[in-house]
Amino acid sequence: MRKKNGQPKDTKRDILDVAGRLFKEYGYDKTTYRMIAEELNIAPSAIVYHFKSKPWIVLNLFNDCMGIIHNYVDANLTEGRNYYLYNNIVEICYYRESMRNKNVWDLFHHEDITNMWAQGWISRVETIFTSIADNFQKTFDPAEIHAISVMSIGARTSLFAEFYQHGNMSIDRCCHYMMYLMGVFSKLDEATIMRNIQRAFDFADSHEFPRIPLFE
Repeated sequence: MRKKNGQPKDTKRDILDVAGRLFKEYGYDKTTYRMIAEELNIAPSAIVYHFKSKPWIVLNLFNDCMGIIHNYVDANLTEGRNYYLYNNIVEICYYRESMRNKNVWDLFHHEDITNMWAQGWISRVETIFTSIADNFQKTFDPAEIHAISVMSIGARTSLFAEFYQHGNMSIDRCCHYMMYLMGVFSKLDEATIMRNIQRAFDFADSHEFPRIPLFE
């Protein structure tokens, strides 16, 4: 099948684009496969062929967004590799940009999504802590990396509740605490933690982050 301009039709990409727009407009719960299918003039079964459930659509949208952020930081952080600073900048970009639309924020923190990602997130965070440990020549055994990854995710959940559900802090203050905890769990000293947090905010404040369609 080909589009009107003669290019091959990318049904999977089209599903993601339409789903992202509908999620932003109606929220996760109110957006259905049928709504997406009607927008694209396809059968709902065609969506199931590419994405077995709505959380899998969200996972692909999230990976798209993080890919844009990582590519941007890779291209603009010109100093030597510092995985703690790098991940701090990614944190600020993600949280500042994703807060543009409440439905997008809810999308990534919906119970369906967090339940599906539970184990996957642990392995992602383990990779981050392993990179920081190698970068700063810290020693962790696998069990310790796993433990601090689990604790980090738990702390993030609590901070998110304070920010979003209770309104007790700003998004930048929430990011500050998340970055601080990442530094503490990575066994970095106080001066290194505070210096890199400030450098991350300086970078974020002096750069215009890339266009991320889902967050607009």
